[in-house]
Amino acid sequence: MKKLIFLIIFLVIVAAAGYWQYQKYLENPERKINRIVNNVSLRVTEALLYEIEDSIEKSKISYKDLFEKLEIHYAQINSDISEVQKIVPAKNISREKINRVMKYLQISQQLLTAEYEKYKQNMEYTDLLKTVRIQATGVGVSGDIYGKKVEYEKAKTELVKAVIKLSEAHSMAAEVISKDNLVERQIIDKAIGKFSKK
Repeated sequence: MKKLIFLIIFLVIVAAAGYWQYQKYLENPERKINRIVNNVSLRVTEALLYEIEDSIEKSKISYKDLFEKLEIHYAQINSDISEVQKIVPAKNISREKINRVMKYLQISQQLLTAEYEKYKQNMEYTDLLKTVRIQATGVGVSGDIYGKKVEYEKAKTELVKAVIKLSEAHSMAAEVISKDNLVERQIIDKAIGKFSKK
């Protein structure tokens, strides 16, 4: 009977120690940053692919679904930024690394905001054009169309700026974190190349 009690106590101690080690493993700042950056990069990659492939126009995704996706991505990146802000520099993670990762995350979030705005302006512009065609009046509408087109072009310009900033942040982050966790360089370059053709 004593052996059974000692065995149970021993197993409880081993299980508690194992659980404690597992929690320590999960809380490792290096692992946490890699997980966060990888997660954000996947979200940004998806957003950039819409730009590269013009898939919003070619796919069956609606503006509503796209906006919901971008809002969810934005909110998750916001949460990830809060997590990284809580990380305290340690022997394996410097303040410089945390700052570069924060810059990468913030610019990723700006890119999603710019893309959201671009598609919002595009939707409003195309809706206005459709309305004008249906009404076929044209009286006093040309100013509205011009104004909406200017807003759309401004939103596109802001998105281009955000992609260029992401390119710069990518280079800085790649110096302190594995490139496997970042948006693929060629995807960023394709997006920049596509914008320069327009």
